[in-house]
Amino acid sequence: MSDVVVLPVSLISALQNRSPVVWASAVVLAFGPAEMLPVGFALGAHDVLRDPWTADELIARLRARFRVQLHARLQARMTLDTVGFGIDVTGNLSPTRRRLLAVLVGNCGRVVPRPVLASVLPGRSATDSRAIDVHISAIRKEIAGSPGALSGCLIDAVRGEGYVLHMPVPGCG
Repeated sequence: MSDVVVLPVSLISALQNRSPVVWASAVVLAFGPAEMLPVGFALGAHDVLRDPWTADELIARLRARFRVQLHARLQARMTLDTVGFGIDVTGNLSPTRRRLLAVLVGNCGRVVPRPVLASVLPGRSATDSRAIDVHISAIRKEIAGSPGALSGCLIDAVRGEGYVLHMPVPGCG
């Protein structure tokens, strides 16, 4: 099984016909000349790179794609609270922890500075640096017990900076 398939636009039909399992399960990135971009999308590619492309561009697009996929998986298990956009994988996260998790997911693979995380904490707890650590600890426990969208994700501390969410899929952290 492949997570990602990168191929010329001209080979999309061959992949669909010869490897339907790969086609159904993998992210397909096609590449080709500018005039082939609409064809690539019409044939079902998830994204199309215009020639000439670089490895950096490919990696950036994969990171964005997998970040979108995580959001989609979370949406399938999301509980929307009355305050806003709370993400809740099993119903046990407080609104504050949901907001912290949403910030981490939105910045998957990137360090989220402590001041940014503190900005979503209510009232005086925003000035308490340990409050962030306590909330992150609770979110880690929730993720560890979740069989769903965030299963296998890790939240790492970056000393003196903040926290980063890593996903068990290529292209994100």
